[in-house]
Amino acid sequence: MTQKVLEQFKSITKTACAVYVSDIINEKLKTVLQVDTLPEAVQEKSTLVGTEATETDDKIITTPEEMMGHMMVKSILAEVIDTKRIVMRDAQSYCAILLDDNNRKPICRFHFNTKKLSVGIAGAEKSFTRHDIAELEGLFGLKEQLLVAVKNYLE
Repeated sequence: MTQKVLEQFKSITKTACAVYVSDIINEKLKTVLQVDTLPEAVQEKSTLVGTEATETDDKIITTPEEMMGHMMVKSILAEVIDTKRIVMRDAQSYCAILLDDNNRKPICRFHFNTKKLSVGIAGAEKSFTRHDIAELEGLFGLKEQLLVAVKNYLE
């Protein structure tokens, strides 16, 4: 990769992430607007479910870096599989990128909650090899390892 290509990917990635975050916000707003039109009994039930979920999920914080990393992994793996199959599932200590939303098919794990960014990439026996990256764009340097991780599940 040349510096020029890297700069192009940076601008494309930033734009894609901004659009992705905007889409998520729009979906949330649409959901809120739809709740206002529901009957009162259904609204009470949905608010009870919503408060239970937030109480248990308070410790899990999905950062913008994790969302951007998810989009980058999707763009890297788009040449091998359909990007709809690549799903992000966040946890307290890491953010998992999974194939087919199946925790038995991990592709990688982001460890972005610390000062140092690192990515654990799944190996043949689902053991993770951890790679430190200076910045988020370092994911593009791990392309080959990510492709190998996915190809292990496609065989």
